[in-house]
Order: sequence, then C-alpha cells, then structure tokens
Amino acid sequence: MPYLTNTKGFFSLPSTLRLCAGLLIALGAIDAKANVPASERAVLDAIYSGTGGPTWTVRWGWGLPPSDYDECSSHGVTCVTDAQGQEHVSGIDLSNNGLTGQLPPSLSGLPYLQNFVVYDNQIGGSIPTLTGLTNLQNFDVDTNQLTGPIPSLAGLASLEYFDIDDNQLTGSIPSLSGLTNL
Repeated sequence: MPYLTNTKGFFSLPSTLRLCAGLLIALGAIDAKANVPASERAVLDAIYSGTGGPTWTVRWGWGLPPSDYDECSSHGVTCVTDAQGQEHVSGIDLSNNGLTGQLPPSLSGLPYLQNFVVYDNQIGGSIPTLTGLTNLQNFDVDTNQLTGPIPSLAGLASLEYFDIDDNQLTGSIPSLSGLTNL
C-alpha cells in the first residue's frame, strides 16, 4: 500500500493526515529542545514547581522535559544570546497568572536576568536573595502575599524599577547606595 494515494487528482485524507502528522513530529524533534544552561533550566523548574505551575492560568512550555521544548519560547520567558551563541533567561513575566506558593531561593541562579515580573498573583513567603543579579533592571512583585524583610539590593547597579508594594513585608528599607539608575 503506497504512503500517499491519489484518487481523482486528490490525495486521500487518511494518507494526507499521516503525512502531516509525520512532518509535524519530525519538525518538532528538530526545533523542540532545551536551549538554556541546565542551571538556568533548574531555576525555571523551581519557579514552576514552587508557585503551583500546573494551576497557572497560562503555562504553555512550562513543566515539560527539556527535550520537549525551548525554554525561550515558554509563556512569559525571554532570552538573550551571549557572544558564544548560548541562550540565557533574561526575562520572566508571569503577572496575573494564578501563581501561588513561594519563589525559589535559587532565583539568583539567573545571571542574565533583566526583568522579573510576577505582580498580581498570590505568592507568599519571602523575597529571595537578589545577590548576583547584576543585570536586573526591573523587579516587580507587587500585589502578592510576600512577607518578611526586603532583601539587600547591594550590587544591583542596573536596577531601575523595584516594585514591592501591596505585600506584607516588614523591616527597614535596605541601603540604596550605588543604585544610581533606580
């Protein structure tokens, strides 16, 4: 039996569907792969598992095996490419997306992170350390249920916007010394 059959000038529907499905599978195997370093992938996985990922409003691309998708195409994730051609997570925007639970302490494992936006969710716990996020420009966690002190902002010279209002944070405002862009 031939793979494609031609009946009266048209390909038969079952054969055409098999061909299309085969092409989609083949293309998916070529295009769908993990592109960021494993350490950054681990932070994305920790965000997903720590904030109720399976219940998010929009979650396409999250929670899948590394071979099944490109992290940089996942909902709310943006990436930059370094001089060696390696992609890195540069932005996460999961605002108003039904996040619950807590942010992972490993957030600082995203050294290329410029924008972190998770406002208007139900995230609790404390704000993780931001130490080492020297490229961070925008940090927006307002309108959540975060508690505890505001972490140190030392070394975040690129920081331009820091929105933590409408949470239950305590303690004093950390030093703003060296934050000339804020």
